[in-house]
Amino acid sequence: MRDLLDAQHRRVRAALTDSPADPQVLDELATYVVAVNQSLAVLSRAGRPDPELRSVARLACTTVADTLARAASAS
Repeated sequence: MRDLLDAQHRRVRAALTDSPADPQVLDELATYVVAVNQSLAVLSRAGRPDPELRSVARLACTTVADTLARAASAS
């Protein structure tokens, strides 16, 4: 499981490489995205309705976008 999560983290982190944000912030965002993704998988298997899952995903995307926008404006 750890190897799968590490691989997912590396993929997300690589996708954020061109961002002007501090590398630590990018690492934290990658960890956040992996955590949300895994939580969504658990919620889905538990039978949570699609609108609820989409709401979580939308909030996560907004959080990532806002964090990257703040980083861009700070640099």
